[in-house]
Amino acid sequence: MPSIYTAPTFPQNGLTLTNSGAATFNTTVTAPGGVITDVDSVTSADLDSAAFNTSIDTLVNLWVTRYGEEWVDVDKLMNDPFFGAAYKRLKSLGQLETHYLTDRARFVCRKPT
Repeated sequence: MPSIYTAPTFPQNGLTLTNSGAATFNTTVTAPGGVITDVDSVTSADLDSAAFNTSIDTLVNLWVTRYGEEWVDVDKLMNDPFFGAAYKRLKSLGQLETHYLTDRARFVCRKPT
């Protein structure tokens, strides 16, 4: 049965939305830097966390104090409740740069200078 959902594309910024099936609501977004997955989605627990109740300036200072300008493995960030939520918040605000390492099949991020 064909899907009644037509995935929109936004060629001006390189985004393509893909629905995984007619009866599901799982959606992935393919961006120029790779696929944005559930690791980037914000949960209600994230919204209640200290990372979402801290000022952006303080959050950036905490990030720089802990990681500096080094590339950080996103999977390792997700093991830390505070910095996992901080990653989601800072990334959503454009404060972090992400890159996909093809040789390791992993996303890394950093605070650009």
